[in-house]
Amino acid sequence: MGAAAYNRGSRLVSLEADEAMPAALARSERQTHKDEIARLRARVAKLEADLKRARRCLAAERIGRERLAARLAESERAYEFGTSVLCRIAFQEEP
Repeated sequence: MGAAAYNRGSRLVSLEADEAMPAALARSERQTHKDEIARLRARVAKLEADLKRARRCLAAERIGRERLAARLAESERAYEFGTSVLCRIAFQEEP
């Protein structure tokens, strides 16, 4: 094979490759987008799971605080009643 034939063959291969390149680039770009979408969907799913867990934790904390406040209020009412009864007994006026 001579140099001219080699150059012609190289140019033909180059032209065919250039013609096929836009389709290959488009396929590559579509695949890249699909991969990115899949990665982002997985991340969104993980973040949603974390958010649900955080909301459950906050709800449990809120319920715990409400129960504690209710117990403290009940204890305060009981102590107040006990104090008033004991004060009446201790400081009765002697006839």
